[in-house]
Amino acid sequence: ALVLTNFITGGKMCLLTKTLKPDFFCFPVYTKREKNAGSRKGWREKRMISLLVHLKDYKKESVLAPLFKMLEASFELFVPLVMAAVIDVGIAQKDRPYIVKMCFVLIALGIIGLVCSITAQYFAAKAASGFATGVRHALFEHIQKFTFTEMDTLGTSTLITRMTSDINQVQSGVNLVLRL
Repeated sequence: ALVLTNFITGGKMCLLTKTLKPDFFCFPVYTKREKNAGSRKGWREKRMISLLVHLKDYKKESVLAPLFKMLEASFELFVPLVMAAVIDVGIAQKDRPYIVKMCFVLIALGIIGLVCSITAQYFAAKAASGFATGVRHALFEHIQKFTFTEMDTLGTSTLITRMTSDINQVQSGVNLVLRL
């Protein structure tokens, strides 16, 4: 049977449970007419957008994480400019106090970049863990609606895997996206 490694669904019939209702663990099955009509187009995007509902409580974190990451990158981009100034002005004119001052500027840029990096990671981790919690709760609600036959067909081990490793992978993905 074809099984997704995550719980995203988007079809008419489940190949795993052989039922006509959509299931969280299955690939979509389409008739030839539906395939030719293009009904499959964009189903993954729709499912991903429906997953983004779980990020709505973490809008601030979802904006601040990439912002601080961008600040970190900006501070790192200033380092070559400062080094060029040290070489052009300090070393060329043998100005030792200027070189020392620019070394302190480099240290400050490094510390500010580190703080921005840690802050970006904090916000990304907070948003990703909240997102995973929301998805985990939604998946648990969905699993609670299963009949005993469906539970026996899917198996407890599959459901536990979906609740742990797959959601952890989604959480890691959200964390990576927010950190760019």
